[in-house]
Amino acid sequence: MRNENQKNKGKKKRSQEEKKKKMIQKQKKEIFSK
Repeated sequence: MRNENQKNKGKKKRSQEEKKKKMIQKQKKEIFSK
């Protein structure tokens, strides 16, 4: 049970980082398109 929770936490953290990266890329594209 504990191992599963740790794995899920890692996945959540990773997905949050991915979202941040995507947001940054989107913002950069918007800046360049102006």
